[in-house]
Amino acid sequence: MMGAVKRRVPGGHRCSVSFKPQLNLTGEKRTTKGSLSVLLRLAPIANRIKDGFGDITSRSSQSDSTAKPTYLLFCAAIKEMGDLKLD
Repeated sequence: MMGAVKRRVPGGHRCSVSFKPQLNLTGEKRTTKGSLSVLLRLAPIANRIKDGFGDITSRSSQSDSTAKPTYLLFCAAIKEMGDLKLD
């Protein structure tokens, strides 16, 4: 999809960021965190969110059919940012 993105960073250093071709949020084992079922690989992120902010989906104005995938995508985005390696 995007391949590698290269840009200049302060100080004239080069940085290369690689992106995974796709984000798979289905087909894995799940665990329940509050009222939501999350992928096992996202459970640590969901725990940090719940410990810090409580059940953020309970205050959502979104329907459950929208809030659940949005929450999974949010957790996945946080995990991906944590996994990002900058050269």
